[in-house]
Amino acid sequence: LNVTFFHHFTTFLTLFKMAQVGPYQMSNQKRSKKKNKNNPNNQNNKTKRKKKYNNDEQKQQELDYKTFARKQKGIFIKWSKNHNHIFPEYRDVSGSHVSQKRINIAKKIVILILKQEKQRITRSFEDFARKRYKGKNVTVKVDIDGAIERVNTAKVKQDNDDDYGEADDEQMWITACQSPDDELVGTILHEALHYIATFNGKDICEKDEHFVIKMLGDDEC
Repeated sequence: LNVTFFHHFTTFLTLFKMAQVGPYQMSNQKRSKKKNKNNPNNQNNKTKRKKKYNNDEQKQQELDYKTFARKQKGIFIKWSKNHNHIFPEYRDVSGSHVSQKRINIAKKIVILILKQEKQRITRSFEDFARKRYKGKNVTVKVDIDGAIERVNTAKVKQDNDDDYGEADDEQMWITACQSPDDELVGTILHEALHYIATFNGKDICEKDEHFVIKMLGDDEC
């Protein structure tokens, strides 16, 4: 009887202690979670991750565009050996279907091309203007920043038409057809070079734009 009474008494004490201590512990746990949530170390970690991301982006921007393209996983682009050409060499392969994910990678490559080949692009339009308007003074302006803004708007479109891409002076669309990496980059670059130049403050015609684009290495014009 005494053993049974002692066992029940011990169990009662244990339950009583749990009832008294439990809420306090739970309260501490909640306060601890709140402290962790507002812990300045967590904010520091977020800041460090953001800085690392920004540093990685900056390093990518400092890379030569050919090196940058080569470092992209799953991307294969063959570049022209002609130093006057900024377009890739197009291979006779079908490639996978264009997606927004592929466009976003190609956009980064094209933006680097526009920035790093600004002088070559400008010189090509100037050479054309000199030949096209012999003996006349022509002021050539090339808007690289505007071209980059158009590239950043590039979106996939589902229309199955014959045009790989199209653009106006503000936006760009790329058809969701089968296209290898070099052709996708070339298409976006081609569309970026439309509306990029003015002669004496006026837009030049599409035929003249295509002539310069071909000078820069796009054989598909």
